[in-house]
Amino acid sequence: MLQWVAFEESRKHMRIFKMQHYCEIPTPKGTLRGFFHKPNQDKHPVCLIFHGFTGQKTGTKFSYVQLSRMLESKGIASFRFDFLGSGESDGNFFKMNFLVQE
Repeated sequence: MLQWVAFEESRKHMRIFKMQHYCEIPTPKGTLRGFFHKPNQDKHPVCLIFHGFTGQKTGTKFSYVQLSRMLESKGIASFRFDFLGSGESDGNFFKMNFLVQE
């Protein structure tokens, strides 16, 4: 499922236009779910954001969301997602360990 979400934010009399794209990536073991943040330009670098073993794509206190928005404002795209068994992605966390990610 692909969906663009556009929203505006006002900060100290500045209008900031942001785009985040919901993504689902099918794998043989389930679907990964996440967001692609895209700056308003044709060519841009991309930063991949990976959460820790017990984390999820938003990060602690929405730190990964804030990081993605800051990168976007600097012209850098980012992709943040939940690993299988975490957050909104498919899979069961109890099947995870430090050696195997289902």
